[in-house]
Amino acid sequence: MVTNPVEGKIVIDVSRKYVSIFRCDGEGKVVDEDHFAHPFRLDRQDAIGEVVDLYSFIYDWLNDTINGGYDDDSAREGEPPAKTE
Repeated sequence: MVTNPVEGKIVIDVSRKYVSIFRCDGEGKVVDEDHFAHPFRLDRQDAIGEVVDLYSFIYDWLNDTINGGYDDDSAREGEPPAKTE
């Protein structure tokens, strides 16, 4: 049986003042981090909007990178792309 262990995690925290990003190993231990301060304190709705925008951006990037990079339609259906020689 083939297992699929998690090799790493990316965590992004959004508050009304900061956005923090953490790179973790597969068990969740933080191995790198950075914090970015907004120039002013956001109101709650704007902070929630940041979360939605970040999720959408990352989703689109992953979708384009993983699903959009193949010329073979079989890869989009969950099969590995056809091998060419």
